[in-house]
Amino acid sequence: MDLIRLLSAIISLFFIGYAPVYFLLLKNNSSALKFRSISGRVFVFFISFYTGMLVASIYLAILSLTDFKYSLANIGIFSTVFFIASIYLFIRKELLISKSKLGVSKVDKENSGKIFYIFVFLIFINFLVVLFFALLFPIRFWDAVACWSLKGRAFFIDASIIPFFKSHDYQFAHLSYPLYLSLMQTWIYAWMGKINENLVKVIFPLFYLSGLFIFYYLFRQKYRRVIAIIYVFIFSVLPVVMDHGYIEYTNLIFAIILMLAVYFFYLSVPPKGSVAAIDPETKNYLLLSTIFFGILAQIRSEGLFFLGIFLIINLVLNIVFITKDKKASTALSVSNFKKINYYSRPILAIITPILFSLLLMAVWIVLMYKLNIRFLSREWLPVLTGGQQNNIFGQGIFSFSQALKALFSELIFSAFDSTRAYLGSSYGVLWGVLLIFFVLNIKKLFKNFNWIFFVFIAAGFIVLFLSLGAIVDFTWSTDRYVLHLLPLTYFWILYNLPA
Repeated sequence: MDLIRLLSAIISLFFIGYAPVYFLLLKNNSSALKFRSISGRVFVFFISFYTGMLVASIYLAILSLTDFKYSLANIGIFSTVFFIASIYLFIRKELLISKSKLGVSKVDKENSGKIFYIFVFLIFINFLVVLFFALLFPIRFWDAVACWSLKGRAFFIDASIIPFFKSHDYQFAHLSYPLYLSLMQTWIYAWMGKINENLVKVIFPLFYLSGLFIFYYLFRQKYRRVIAIIYVFIFSVLPVVMDHGYIEYTNLIFAIILMLAVYFFYLSVPPKGSVAAIDPETKNYLLLSTIFFGILAQIRSEGLFFLGIFLIINLVLNIVFITKDKKASTALSVSNFKKINYYSRPILAIITPILFSLLLMAVWIVLMYKLNIRFLSREWLPVLTGGQQNNIFGQGIFSFSQALKALFSELIFSAFDSTRAYLGSSYGVLWGVLLIFFVLNIKKLFKNFNWIFFVFIAAGFIVLFLSLGAIVDFTWSTDRYVLHLLPLTYFWILYNLPA
């Protein structure tokens, strides 16, 4: 019965997220055809799963703000509404595609022989290893307990978020940390009707599995099955990735969501770099990107930084598009009516993500205000505001050598192992190989709008460098913070290699 309830909790998140994903990815028949393969359908499942958790977490937060207690009844009714809507939309999509007589694309029927299935088997073994270690013990890593799982348990026991912050004194629990992962655990406990820390950990192998399927689907857009599955296998067998597939931290899910957010943003940019190229599909990718940057900001505090970069780049790009098309329309004597129509599209493309991201963050902002939660975490508070230490720009607070040593010793030697779990936190020689591919293929990596990936990767490493130099405690966890940027870098460099 516990397994059935656990499965129901996970499936409910898919159905909650499927409806918005349907309208953004699947409503158009030609767009839906892209996801008709098995890998495409699983890709949609995980996109819907993560979106559904965002909706569910907002719902749980609203229940707490309105003094409604969590119960299987209210989450069950909420899930059922989305279940009915999702089933209707799914059947409608399948019938429309069937009537249009559109089949599976030819590339999806490719038969690559035994090598492909050997790597599938090896990846499956990796997943079983990850699953075994996940279910072997309850949640036991201290940071996982203090930062996320304790909150998940407390929210379930109190049937609300509020008492944890107002009725208890859990200063060690990093009260400023966002609640996405904690509320995911609360959601599962509510479905199960009890706390079971062994079973709730199944979500972490699920994060690991989602990364593998997402990589495979994305690489299949360019490469043959064998090449795509080899790339997936290399990622799946990395000790640091397998470790974070079963330990209860947010680093792996943060890395996967960051990659998806940047990927959808890249797809949202008009390929011709012109306002005229903006179409409904482009706008939908922009909304999807906003959703995933919104999720990122609710997983870890660093997510707000990447959300800000996204909004700034989107602003600059659309201003460039307006300027470019203004010159073209002037040269061609385009009518004022057409100019207004042209300029309204990039203006909407600027305003919509800003308003939508504020909407996604609104409940968390209200909670922080109502519960007097500090915006800055306790590590950064004394550094950025003075306090007991000097300001980061003052004397003696930033150590360049400390940051340089920590970052490069991790990238070159995998020097740190902050989790000290079973498989270790080694990246092997991967960062060195990626650097070689980067140098050899540098022109293509910046061709068209590929530079968007680089901006986020570079910004991530710059902030990591500043963090390592400002707070010595962060250096011990360099392996985990570098992981944030691995999937994004891995995809960007390998996807742009010669086919």
